[in-house]
Amino acid sequence: MPKTTWPHSGHQRDRLTDFPMNPAHRMCVAALAIAASAIFPFAGLASPGGNIEGTYCLQGVREVGSCFRLTPDGKFQYYLSYGAYDEQSEGTWQSDGDAIVLQTPAYDRKPTFTFKEQREAESGAYEIIVGSTSSESMQGINVRVLCDGTSSEGYTQYDGYKTDCQSPPETVALGIGMVGLDYQTVALPKPAGMGKAYLFVFDPGDMGRKPLVGTRLQRDELGTLHLTYTSTAIRDLDGMKFKYQRNGP
Repeated sequence: MPKTTWPHSGHQRDRLTDFPMNPAHRMCVAALAIAASAIFPFAGLASPGGNIEGTYCLQGVREVGSCFRLTPDGKFQYYLSYGAYDEQSEGTWQSDGDAIVLQTPAYDRKPTFTFKEQREAESGAYEIIVGSTSSESMQGINVRVLCDGTSSEGYTQYDGYKTDCQSPPETVALGIGMVGLDYQTVALPKPAGMGKAYLFVFDPGDMGRKPLVGTRLQRDELGTLHLTYTSTAIRDLDGMKFKYQRNGP
């Protein structure tokens, strides 16, 4: 998806510092870059015109920035930013009476964690390290480890997650709670290999891509678009009524 410059919408803030989470979770989201968006310049509101095409941005919802861009060739782009969470989508649109109907891919490729290898641990402890294609060590990944008959939980920091295990971990489960990604139990080598540092790789799949298959935007007499927002990742916005006003072409 090409980089898009959007008008600013909603409350201005630092999206990577204003979300109610611990610092490690903030840095995790930054490292993932699952839906990185530009810093949006301000643009003055424009009066609705006769054409449907244009850029429509969310109004009246604090700390949420969101826009739709409808282009004359029947394509659209969408983004939403809330705290450290970003999502985006692109697809096609068509007019259906007083509604605009959106179509996107299913975006159903699920995020996954896989075991990569074991290596020597500098600390001498059993460690859990999670990396991605863009980061060798991701912070803020939730970790649940079973070893020595006891389960422990925590999250990765800049040098991973150090366990109190005296023997090799029996099971390791990983997740990202702040975006609704539940724990996934990752298969480990049996018997355990050499080295106390367990390295895992995170594949975000379509995480941060929002499916809008058949979604209808209702258009009122003033040209404002209305949407009932649904989300499993940010539950405090789920079911809210969003109003998008035209900001320009």
